[in-house]
Amino acid sequence: MRESNEQQGQLAYCIEIIFVVMLINEQYLTVPQVLTFGKVGSIAVMCTMIFGTFGNSALLYVTLRSPNLRGSCSNLIALQALADIITACGHPIFFYLSWTEQLVSFRTCFWLQFIPCSGMNWSTAVIMFIGLDRLLCVRHPTWYSVVNKKRYFLTICGICLLFDCTIKMVTYFTIEDQMTVCVIAEAYSGIGRFAFVGSQVALNILVIVVYQKLRSAMMEAKRMSRLGNKETAKVYRAVNTVMICYILGWLTTMVSLGVTMLFTLDVFVTVAVESVVGVFANINLACPLVVYYYRSSLYRNEICRVFGFVKNRIHGQTNSVQPLPQSLRISTSGNSFNQN
Repeated sequence: MRESNEQQGQLAYCIEIIFVVMLINEQYLTVPQVLTFGKVGSIAVMCTMIFGTFGNSALLYVTLRSPNLRGSCSNLIALQALADIITACGHPIFFYLSWTEQLVSFRTCFWLQFIPCSGMNWSTAVIMFIGLDRLLCVRHPTWYSVVNKKRYFLTICGICLLFDCTIKMVTYFTIEDQMTVCVIAEAYSGIGRFAFVGSQVALNILVIVVYQKLRSAMMEAKRMSRLGNKETAKVYRAVNTVMICYILGWLTTMVSLGVTMLFTLDVFVTVAVESVVGVFANINLACPLVVYYYRSSLYRNEICRVFGFVKNRIHGQTNSVQPLPQSLRISTSGNSFNQN
């Protein structure tokens, strides 16, 4: 028994030593090793960038061309698509610097990724506002139907701009003088890194809370409406799809970065983690068009109409289908649902 306690004590001591070393050691990975992580990660994000940019561009184009996508939520979905396109512009920088094996200072990376970082900040905030928009639509349909749509949209844009500028200002005044591989998230250093990761984790948790409340509101709407189980089940599946994509995407990435920062602030370690888990966030950015097409009859019909796919059949469907009540037209960050 005594030997067992001694062994447990030695194990605890070893674990403590490991954590202390992690906190005080200045470098765990060599430059060639971290560049290898960068090369592999940059290939993955470039693949998702190509697919995602095409999909988000198509989604933005359809929204601009379709008279049936003029609501506040459709505008927010288009804004998120634009933000995701801007975010993806930072990946070629990461790819080029990784494969040419160049390290840059945090200050240089801040300016190189300045615009893509804005896209990333806006995208995360808009995701939350899309869910909140749908929640307001379901919970307060009367208020939602009379609110000034232009002022409503501009207010959301103003909040997103304020959030982005705050993070940028904190970062600018606390930039550290170190060299790094210029992943998008590496544009943030000093206190700005803590502000960025902390705010992203908080936003991601808030998004999940909003969508959980949205699901509860949909269950209540089911009890209050005359909709059949088939239509309601489609909405539930769509909301679940959003939650799964988001949890596997942004939440996984940001929580992983937050946990990493609890154990070490080593630049190369965080770059290696960002290169790996960042792929999940980029898959989430690349999938909106696919999810919208297969989960939303409204977007599916409009995509087919704008691009001329089975045009006659779509028009026939449009004329024969009765739309859902406004309070049950659900559009979320991973989906927009106006179900048949």
